[in-house]
Amino acid sequence: MKKAYFFDMDGTLYSHRFHEVPPNTLKALYQLKEQGHLVCLATSRTAQELAHLEQEVRTFPFDYRIIDGGAVVLDRNGKCVKKTAIAPHISDRIASWCRRTGTPWRYACEDGMWWDIEGSQKEHDILFSLYLAVPEKKAYEQDEIVNAIVFTKNREAIAPLIQDCSVIWYGSCVEIRAGGVDKAHAIRQICEKEHIAWRCCFGDGSNDIQMIEEADLGIAMGNAAQALCKAADRVIGTVDEDGIWNYMQESMEGE
Repeated sequence: MKKAYFFDMDGTLYSHRFHEVPPNTLKALYQLKEQGHLVCLATSRTAQELAHLEQEVRTFPFDYRIIDGGAVVLDRNGKCVKKTAIAPHISDRIASWCRRTGTPWRYACEDGMWWDIEGSQKEHDILFSLYLAVPEKKAYEQDEIVNAIVFTKNREAIAPLIQDCSVIWYGSCVEIRAGGVDKAHAIRQICEKEHIAWRCCFGDGSNDIQMIEEADLGIAMGNAAQALCKAADRVIGTVDEDGIWNYMQESMEGE
């Protein structure tokens, strides 16, 4: 039976404590590849945010990279095989509202990510602490946006503008993608294309809930959000505890 494994990046493969993918975690991924399984990345990071990872991770032979929260899918050669942009009239509404209210927002396209309304030092620090990268400033001009982050707590004001979109609400911002676009949808498409009979998904954040629920085996990291732990079939150790490595060794022993 052909199996596929899908991994979130931040908090799942990647440790923010040490800004690395732990060696044993990377070793576990190579073990899965050696066993002939499909091994894929499923992250909300943009391609530019992945570029700052260590070389061993950048060059790992993922069969597919789901990025921008599911809006873009790259094959093993880095070729884009799927791209779903936010409808232009919605992107225009977001830009207009942010400019009118002075609200910082970052937009991502297939070829880059930029501030339209630049964030304060606080927003810069948040993004840098997560990805070791921050967007450059470039005004939005009807660009084809695949993923946007608006730094606002005013849900009531922005919600009507993005009601037809897929959104993830965080404490100080909202992540926006085209309607129906998420990691789970991209995973379904890959599994259909590759004739996958069984899939396992690993995650830790609220944006991983759909893919964990859709998986034949959904696994939450020990550092996962409570809602994700409830949705998962199993909770393992944290990324800093080599949770994935230990789980894989245990699984192999049980076979």
